[in-house]
Amino acid sequence: MKIFFTGSFFGQKQYGKHYDRIVRILEELGAEVIRTGSEEYKSIYTEDDLRKFSKEELHYRFIREGIARADAVVVEASQEDFRIGHEATLAIIYKKPVLCLSVNEDYGKLVRHEAFRGEKYTLRDLKKILTDFLHEVSKTVRSTRKAKFQKSRPSSGERRGKSILVFGSINADLFTSVDKIPRENEVVVAKGLKVTPGGKATNAAIGLSRLGEQAIMFGKVGNDDFGYNIKQVFEQERVETDYILTDPFMPTGSVIVMTNERGENTLTVNEDANTRLTKEEVDGLLRKLKRKKVAIDAFFSTFEPPMEVVAYAVEKFHTLRVPVFVDAAPTKTKFPKSILANADFISPNQQEATAMTGVTVIGPQSAEKAALRLQRMGANTVVITLAEQGALLLEKGSRAGEHFPALQVKQIDTTASGDAFRAAFIVRYLHTGDLRESIRFANRAGGYAVTRLGAYESMPTWEELEVFSPS
Repeated sequence: MKIFFTGSFFGQKQYGKHYDRIVRILEELGAEVIRTGSEEYKSIYTEDDLRKFSKEELHYRFIREGIARADAVVVEASQEDFRIGHEATLAIIYKKPVLCLSVNEDYGKLVRHEAFRGEKYTLRDLKKILTDFLHEVSKTVRSTRKAKFQKSRPSSGERRGKSILVFGSINADLFTSVDKIPRENEVVVAKGLKVTPGGKATNAAIGLSRLGEQAIMFGKVGNDDFGYNIKQVFEQERVETDYILTDPFMPTGSVIVMTNERGENTLTVNEDANTRLTKEEVDGLLRKLKRKKVAIDAFFSTFEPPMEVVAYAVEKFHTLRVPVFVDAAPTKTKFPKSILANADFISPNQQEATAMTGVTVIGPQSAEKAALRLQRMGANTVVITLAEQGALLLEKGSRAGEHFPALQVKQIDTTASGDAFRAAFIVRYLHTGDLRESIRFANRAGGYAVTRLGAYESMPTWEELEVFSPS
């Protein structure tokens, strides 16, 4: 979520500490804050702009652009000579919610508009006010996106895109921030808690759905609130949940992430229900698909479930002549080699390719060596993602790899960019059969994802990719 923040230049001396506290709280709550002078938004100025416009004109151009890109606007209006009109009016014109804060006055009593909220605050209640506002903004963003999905929803009986079965982990990701990572037996006070659906397969399924395909999720959750809430998110994102199993004895998988101000973090992974998937349940899935006469256009799996079950599922769908795509994540040094032979596409990242082959992958040349080794191990087409360096393609039967550079973008959060890449690659390939066009499209989706906060939240829609303008 992007929040444009502004405060009076003349109030900086008296209220500057308030400004900094507001920004710090917004960032702790997971928002990306845009404020005048932010380095990342200086890219909106071209050389022409710098020659043509005065410093003041550039300043107001920045404000217009920042508010246009933001989801909401927060104004600190304690300084008496501050005029709230310009930023607030722009935000309302752009249909963005406005929170106007002041230690002196509630501007909500003076400005009456459905998008405008005024609050007289103290430092003690500031965090609650900002938290409540972000919750409201989040609901607005979700409902707007849902409305877009509803608008493009096929009519009753009409098939939606390709049917892609997604197999992998379904987790609840719990994020919290601390001043310091605790030592053994040490107690620290955390700041905030964010709970979202997680797992690479979960992200990919939502990514596929947002790009217009019928994603069918196959995995296992516990009989608990986490599992129930994740299924609700899937349904909101139009991911088919009929094939998600519920384990009566094990809780839903979870990942607990603790991060400090320096960006250092700890991860505690509880695989729980994800580990209980069995070959028999894969057979049950196939029987259910057959009984319901559901035709599967592609099968996508990660390395998240038990490896022997992944290998079994890949073999089954390969036998049925369904295109098989495998994301070789998380990192495995040992895995059934039959997966390579039965998967039409295997796609590790740099670290995963290194672990699978023993070749240290640091760029396109070493990625080519790793891809050739994977082919000698039995793989068909190999796609190795290289983060900001793009991706390396080694087509089945080829002896030379092809490098596809990444888009040049300002990175905000790289979480799940690989999931966006692979979802987009599958979508484009199923519709065009063109590997190179598919990777270029996947690079665009991955580039979009790193400019947004969050994991599944950063998966793009077609509309978002169409208007996405890399720097």
